[in-house]
Amino acid sequence: MVDVRVAPAPVPSPLPWGLLVYTLLGLIGFGVYAFFVPKNSARDAAIGAAVLGALAFAHVRTLLDWHTEARVVQAKHRAQLMGQLSASGLFSGPLVAAEEGRDPVPPNAMDELRLSPFGERMGDISVVSSATVAAPDESARRIEVGPTAVYFRTRWFEEGLSRDQEQLTTWGVVLAGLSMLVFVFGVFDFSRRVAMGFVDHRTAYAYLSPAMIGMLVLVFVPVVFGIVLGFMERRYNVFEFAGIDNYISILSDTDFRNPQSFYFKLAVTVMWTVTNVFLHVTIGLLLALLLNDSMLKARGVYRVLLIVPWAIPNYITALIWKGMFHRQFGAINFLLDALGFEPVAWFQTFWPSFLTNLSTNTWLGFPFMMVVSLGSLQSIPADLYEAAEVDGSTRWQRFRYITLPLLKPALVPAIIVGTVWTFNMFNIIYLVSGGAPNGATDILITDAFRWAFERDRYGYAAAYSTIIFLLLLVFTLVTNKATKATQGAFE
Repeated sequence: MVDVRVAPAPVPSPLPWGLLVYTLLGLIGFGVYAFFVPKNSARDAAIGAAVLGALAFAHVRTLLDWHTEARVVQAKHRAQLMGQLSASGLFSGPLVAAEEGRDPVPPNAMDELRLSPFGERMGDISVVSSATVAAPDESARRIEVGPTAVYFRTRWFEEGLSRDQEQLTTWGVVLAGLSMLVFVFGVFDFSRRVAMGFVDHRTAYAYLSPAMIGMLVLVFVPVVFGIVLGFMERRYNVFEFAGIDNYISILSDTDFRNPQSFYFKLAVTVMWTVTNVFLHVTIGLLLALLLNDSMLKARGVYRVLLIVPWAIPNYITALIWKGMFHRQFGAINFLLDALGFEPVAWFQTFWPSFLTNLSTNTWLGFPFMMVVSLGSLQSIPADLYEAAEVDGSTRWQRFRYITLPLLKPALVPAIIVGTVWTFNMFNIIYLVSGGAPNGATDILITDAFRWAFERDRYGYAAAYSTIIFLLLLVFTLVTNKATKATQGAFE
């Protein structure tokens, strides 16, 4: 009779918080240095390199301490199991326990019981009680027990070390990138300008601090968490560090004709964004020009009526339009039938399904551009048009050389914002077409949602979302630089 009881392994801290502390201290230190010391490129580069080296050393030391803590806990846990098995008088080596009268447990059946490199349990190493040793067979190497089966391999420790080395290498690359931020911020005088801005406008920042704290907690922290989650993958209900595997998996699928590939979704998203923004701006600007005409009667009534689509919550509008496109009972097909056309199965092929989404979002989006354009048009002095008319200019010339240039300061930022909104317009795609047919009309944001909540791949979805964030960040920075849309806003 053998009684082997193994308690669950204690789990070390799942995150080396010291790494974040070291990085934060480096940023603060470099910011203080850049603020109080006059700028010198060579000296800044040297100081930056020194800070980078110190942070790298701190990162490596923290990782090693974390690694040692996890390995010690696991080694003690395994030693306890080995000691109890050895005390039973059984041989040392791979042991397989199977229920009496059944086949031995296959060698890979209990792989999920291994411990991850950082000490998290990947399953239950539970209790083996009342194990009756029935003349162990050296060739079969098994223990026959009652209701419980246990499989133990001495290779666990070696496999764990190999995984540790791979993950430490990846962590080193990630943390080296974080350290480089310290160097870049200092060398390019970013921290000095930020610090001086806080000092010069401390009263304004004091009033803004509640909103800034809210943004930090509700926006910045979730964004950082999502970026970190993109380097993880869930296996057996435990998140493991996966490095850049999720990003490689997303970007390496180059089958552009496959509706499930990232690049197909990206092409659909770009087409969706460009067509929507073009229609929003065109329709909104035309209506604004019409409503700005002093000869038009009841302009106030028209303004209210045209703003209504924007005022209604978009999910309600999406459901209404989806009903309108119903094949049997939809208003659109009733109208087509009245005109002598055949009913259309709107959601069975790509282009009709895409058109349903486009129509719905155009209805929702043009009022915003109309309001922005109308407000800007009303700020243009009438004297400019009168002088141009006296000089013999045509209506088109007045529009081209007076209206458009003076609309630009208001219209360009609105177009940038509208592009970002449309790029991430989840509700319309998800509620109207639902990605039909077969996910072909899904855009990037809806596909990321499906990876998380339908396919249960949270790390993959987080990496997907990070790529979306980077695409929009690059677009915003480039368009701001090219159009100078926010020039003077941060001066």
